[in-house]
Amino acid sequence: MKKKIFVILLLLSLIAITILFVEFLSSQRIVYGTVANIKLAYYIFVFIFIGFLMTLLTYFYRNKDFKILSKEFNEVNKQLNSTILQLRENNIKFKSILTSITDGVIAVDNNKNIIFINSSAEKIFKMDEEESIDKNLDYIIKDEKAQQVFYELLTKNGEEREYEISGLDHKVMKINSNFIFEDKNSREKLGTIFVIRDITELKKLESIRKDFVANVSHELKTPLTSLKGFIETLKSGAIGDPSVSDKFLNIMDIEVNRMNALVEDLLMLSEIESEKRNALDEYFHIEEVIDEVFQVLNIKAEKRNIVLSRGIKKGIPAIYGNFNYFKQMILNLTDNAIKYTQKGGKVVVKAQKIRSHVVIDVIDTGIGIAPEDQKRIFERFYRVDKSRSKQMGGTGLGLAIVKHIVLMFKGTITINSKFGEGSIFTVTIPLDGKD
Repeated sequence: MKKKIFVILLLLSLIAITILFVEFLSSQRIVYGTVANIKLAYYIFVFIFIGFLMTLLTYFYRNKDFKILSKEFNEVNKQLNSTILQLRENNIKFKSILTSITDGVIAVDNNKNIIFINSSAEKIFKMDEEESIDKNLDYIIKDEKAQQVFYELLTKNGEEREYEISGLDHKVMKINSNFIFEDKNSREKLGTIFVIRDITELKKLESIRKDFVANVSHELKTPLTSLKGFIETLKSGAIGDPSVSDKFLNIMDIEVNRMNALVEDLLMLSEIESEKRNALDEYFHIEEVIDEVFQVLNIKAEKRNIVLSRGIKKGIPAIYGNFNYFKQMILNLTDNAIKYTQKGGKVVVKAQKIRSHVVIDVIDTGIGIAPEDQKRIFERFYRVDKSRSKQMGGTGLGLAIVKHIVLMFKGTITINSKFGEGSIFTVTIPLDGKD
């Protein structure tokens, strides 16, 4: 009991001295207004305070309870330091994870002030973290449409919206919002976290897929409709007339071949894009490929009175890859050249080694391709002359297949053409083969 009274009196004395010291300082400022007196008073106070503190510590040090208390205090201090260190490490890990995410992440408080933004979001909105933190959401999102989307999501938990960023890059973004709560049981909203994903390429692929399905449907529907019409005509009695039935059967045979060619081209595209395409990779020489292509197309060229020739320079190393696909690439290019070259024209296939690449040119003296069509000729189902292409039995997939095969060989393809004068298709493939 005496110990407690002593401690209380000691503390009260210390408080009283502190009050007197403050009063003294005030009076010194008011009465004298000199810095020297204030400093003197300050030093006196510090001296008295240290004296009281030493007395207090001496008393407690002799007390056994204080030793126990001191030990417990040290343990608590260690635990506190450990907890602070762990929180700091967790914070660094958490920030590293959010920073490395390819999607944009923005966290805002209930006043729409930014409390976190990762590097992906900074790139999307062309801001940096130092510039964005503690700024309002409006500061980084200038576009009115985007602002409306974000404002709407501030009141919607677990929902997503899409919006387009206008400008030269024209991107499509998907934004997902989730409310921030103190813990899973709390319903008090602390803010909102936005996850922003760039789905521009996904949208493009979706558009390509839709166009592809529409084109395939159209390409199959036309011959099927034709076949159905001929079958109905034959069933209604025309089959009894040999001249009519023979004519119809020939047309039906052409349409069936068209559909078969289309299906084969579609299957080839699917194979080229599949993961199994490297299973048959091997070393081969370009002379072998061109020999086989010419064996297939010589008769077709002769029928159209077209001179088909080759010019292969010596010293071209072996090419590594799928022989059949490479052959299909040369076949499609040469076949196209024959199709679109007038009777009496010429088609030449050349090959040479230039530095670490093999360069193949397929040259024709045909009708040529207009500049506006040159940009699109490698698209699926794109035809420069639709009526001529269908008459020739084209599927609209030949050059699309060529482009995919060229990419598979890590090469490039270019076209040099003048309308009415002919075309040169140039394929450049990096060499990784043996002599």
